[in-house]
Amino acid sequence: MNNNPLVSVIMPCYNAGQYISKAIKSILTQSLGDFELLVIDDGSTDHTENLVRNISDIRIRYHRFEENRGNYVARNYGLDLAKGKYIAMADADDVSLPKRLQTQSDYLEANSEVMSVGTLTEVINRRGEIIGKLDRPLRYEEIKTALLRDCYLSQPTIMYRKSLIDDGYRYDENFLYAGDYDFAYRVAKKHPVANIGEYLVQYRLWPGHISVVRKKEQTLLANQLRERQLQELGMLFSEEEFSLHLKLLVGAYLEDHELPLAEKWLNRLLVCNSETGIYDMKYLQGFCQKLAEIMIKKNALGGWSIEKTMLKYLINEFSSVKAVLEFGSGTGTEALLKYFQVISLENNPHYLIKRGSNHTLQFAPIENGWYKRTVVIEAITSQDYGFILVDGPERHLREGILNHISAFSQVRCPIIFDDINRKKDLYIMQQFCRKLERKYKIIDGEKKSFAICVL
Repeated sequence: MNNNPLVSVIMPCYNAGQYISKAIKSILTQSLGDFELLVIDDGSTDHTENLVRNISDIRIRYHRFEENRGNYVARNYGLDLAKGKYIAMADADDVSLPKRLQTQSDYLEANSEVMSVGTLTEVINRRGEIIGKLDRPLRYEEIKTALLRDCYLSQPTIMYRKSLIDDGYRYDENFLYAGDYDFAYRVAKKHPVANIGEYLVQYRLWPGHISVVRKKEQTLLANQLRERQLQELGMLFSEEEFSLHLKLLVGAYLEDHELPLAEKWLNRLLVCNSETGIYDMKYLQGFCQKLAEIMIKKNALGGWSIEKTMLKYLINEFSSVKAVLEFGSGTGTEALLKYFQVISLENNPHYLIKRGSNHTLQFAPIENGWYKRTVVIEAITSQDYGFILVDGPERHLREGILNHISAFSQVRCPIIFDDINRKKDLYIMQQFCRKLERKYKIIDGEKKSFAICVL
């Protein structure tokens, strides 16, 4: 075994038996062979240890904690053991594509000023099917600015110089579910970082992923870092102003009276930066401009997917309604929650976010082309609804509802279809109503159209 490998790959794991074999194989089959793989088992109670020990490769070094101590404790332990010139992070449920280590180490060799480099990622589901892609800013100043919003140096894609660790950089173990965001911010604050514009890692998004299971805790900790960044920029702000800032970052719906407050806030960001010079003004202006454009668009629509015309119609027609059932969940849900109790069925783990105390969220995986039938029937029959809103799943799966017509045979309340200005969605709505012998009325909004389907 090489005692001075070019790259040390650190893979923390906890009860990772479902995917760790594939994750390890993706490292062992890299085009670059000069590496060590440090698997740090954070006290797994499943068969993770047996799976790792059954893989015969001298480049693997397996270390196990007797009890669960935390993801970032495991990462820091790996940092203490690493011998490589460069350190790459890899998660036990993700896949590194064959040229990842070679491409990143070549980049760091050629760009001596860059201390950390990430890549773009493909998003895969639990079966390994590609369900999306995550693009990232590539240039240092753009990444540094984007970190105001979120961690745009994705943890499972990161490779950095061992000299960073020698200089004292480590993961803050108090940031239990957002330590990667904190680490990336601290590095980028003082050193150039970059992203390579190639998809070199497959990021697995599934219901058991930490970003899904611990979404609430992760968001709270990340917000602490977002608050710290504003303070370091020299911003003074109230709790209400910080709440408005967070709404801008996630693209939440803003009421009419909030728009001038948001404009004033964004201008304050620019003024403070002109005094501190922390961020490249060109990129910060672009950042603020993009937030403003999203803010105005969503206000015009009444939410991400709910146009104001539709929202006003629902409020006027269903003023006495308490509960509604929604297929699909997003920031448009927030507009509904101002007036109704909302029960949402969602298939994408990324959108499994409880958006208020009057919001009930149910995971409904795709099965037979639409939401899982048993979950749909259970939701439909669990209570009486004022109306049902069909605004999901993703566009290419919308037609699947026609294979589940019978699930709606006993529904008496109005069923509303959004986006029927699109020919395909109009066709789906018309076929749905024809098969259930429902009448429909189309209402045109400023941007989109929707249909009310009644018996």
